[in-house]
Amino acid sequence: MTKNSASAKQTLSEADAGSEGSVDKIRDILFGSQMRDYERKFSQLEERIMKEVNRLREEQEKRLASLDQSIDRELKSLVKRLSGEHDDRLAAEQDLSEALASHAEQLRAELAGLNENLKHTAGELQQQIEQQSHSLNEEIGARQAETGDQLARETGSLREQKVDRSALSALFNELAARIADGPLQEGGGKA
Repeated sequence: MTKNSASAKQTLSEADAGSEGSVDKIRDILFGSQMRDYERKFSQLEERIMKEVNRLREEQEKRLASLDQSIDRELKSLVKRLSGEHDDRLAAEQDLSEALASHAEQLRAELAGLNENLKHTAGELQQQIEQQSHSLNEEIGARQAETGDQLARETGSLREQKVDRSALSALFNELAARIADGPLQEGGGKA
């Protein structure tokens, strides 16, 4: 009798080990392809988002580089023009001071007025550059917000598609219970 009981226990433990392997196989058959599909979709989404972020970053860098170059060109052009105008004024002042010594004070006043206009023009240009820089910063911020919104929508969409863990757990528990009850009833019926 003891021998039969030990043999029955060994048979039951072998059946349990076989059913655990079966559960794993069934789980892989039922959900393996879905999980691989989800992993692939997550990977593709992450890759797509990273490409978009990199594209936006490169686009912003190109725009900023272009803006820097444009500002540098404008400033060099202004400096060259101002330098040329200044040199021209100095030459004109020299000629006029030699020819018209009596009008020297009047010419100095005019030069002071012109310098004031140049300062005013330079101030206006600086203000325009600052306004353009501000508008570009706003556009960059809007693009970043748009990208963040798109990322949030994609993430939300993926979360909606994700299998609910508690439902999956309940399904596996029910499946395990059915599998566990199946061999025991058959074994119980035979004994």
